[in-house]
Amino acid sequence: MDLTFWTNILSPHQAAYIREVASAHNVTVVADTRLTADREALGWKTPNCGRANVLVGPYRRTVLKLTNGCAGTVHLVSGYRGCDMSGFVLRQTPLDARIGIIAECGDFRGLSGVLRKGRSRWDVWRNRSRVDFALAMGFLGETWWCECGLPMNRVFPFGYVVEKPGISELQSCGERPGFRLMYLV
Repeated sequence: MDLTFWTNILSPHQAAYIREVASAHNVTVVADTRLTADREALGWKTPNCGRANVLVGPYRRTVLKLTNGCAGTVHLVSGYRGCDMSGFVLRQTPLDARIGIIAECGDFRGLSGVLRKGRSRWDVWRNRSRVDFALAMGFLGETWWCECGLPMNRVFPFGYVVEKPGISELQSCGERPGFRLMYLV
């Protein structure tokens, strides 16, 4: 199986499963940029994608080759607007290629949230014949994509994957007296 992940940055929230899938399949990761300055400021590092072929900011002809020359490839796009190449992949990929969306729910709060949901409904309707499935992050992601018009049988639960840091990474956090608790729902 050949898989191509299309994303805005190389995310540590995707690296573990990309690395695992790449150990048994042909995987290409296409990112707009390696990391953004705001993510680097948060302490993010370029993740290890294992055997995956990683392309950062590729030339247009490389993108054309990836979308047109790989019949049978499964393309996994980070949202309809998740990266600069999302729309291009949806328009240019051959009809026999499978396309999946990997995305969480949109922020549905306030007037902006109503507009965001309207735009997502438009994206789903406009691309309904091109998108085969969605990997929706979290319960709210599943609900969001179904409410935006994707049939429930094409929306699958998916999650963020966070790897346990190594000892050297833990030690680099600095030494503080006491401890801190973190709780994630």
